[in-house]
Amino acid sequence: MSEQSQRQPVWGDERAGGACVVLADSAPLGGQALPAPGPPPLLGAVALAVSHEVTRRGRWVSRVRVADDETARAVVAQLRAEGHAAVLGSPDEAHAVGWMNRNRAVPVGGRLAICFPWAEAGVDAPAVVEIDPGEAFGAGTHPSTRLLAAWLVAGISDGGRVLDVGCGSGVLALVAALLGAAEAVGIDIEPAAVSAAEANARRNGFDGVASFSTAPAGTAELGAFDVVVANITADVLVSLAGDIAARVASTGQLAVSGISAGQTSTVAAAYRRYGIDLADPIRLDDWVALSGRRASGESAAGP
Repeated sequence: MSEQSQRQPVWGDERAGGACVVLADSAPLGGQALPAPGPPPLLGAVALAVSHEVTRRGRWVSRVRVADDETARAVVAQLRAEGHAAVLGSPDEAHAVGWMNRNRAVPVGGRLAICFPWAEAGVDAPAVVEIDPGEAFGAGTHPSTRLLAAWLVAGISDGGRVLDVGCGSGVLALVAALLGAAEAVGIDIEPAAVSAAEANARRNGFDGVASFSTAPAGTAELGAFDVVVANITADVLVSLAGDIAARVASTGQLAVSGISAGQTSTVAAAYRRYGIDLADPIRLDDWVALSGRRASGESAAGP
């Protein structure tokens, strides 16, 4: 949480106990906090001290002291199994800065920030996508995800259909929804990813715009999309080139990430066979993203 947030002790001494559980409430975002919630019974039964603070976007975050690390880990696991956004907190003030750095919001393109439900997004974030990864991969912090999120911010237009291939926890699909996509669809081979992404769509109020499934990219029923993003490894991008290309509308755009500089030519060649010219590399740390459009007059069919 930010230094501007005011922590409100409820009861007990926060110095008590050897571990901390941080819990974000499940109220929808609205910019104005409802009354502070009580901890779930499971957590309340082991609590030694409780304090609350509220984020600027109106989400209550509770810090609950418990006896030891073993208790904290068991409680967090059970809370997550019940659908709560819970995480191990900083054990003491000496570790607080490191904990805050690991849970810091990710600014994207000056237009939005991606953050955990229990973290503050920062005063300069005009819009926020909250992500709780659950058992899925992705919280918006990985360079390959940040590359495609920035690409969406720079180029997406209102009203289109967006497909997120290998959606993980739904970061890119929900960024697209926030930016004005009429429909955002995420697909992933992992059922846990679909569950996490659906929960994040509800958390952000986008469950009417965003949908998620384990449908393969080659499923014709998915239809064509104005924008397709795929943040997966180079070998999978190559093996799925035909299926992913088939989802790009005749005037659509494709952006891929999760590749290194040495893999760009191989990935680009795979999509060129299906009429899509990938170029315009952008780089962050050791990761590269490529983007492009279907070449004029080209269909999705291979040679």
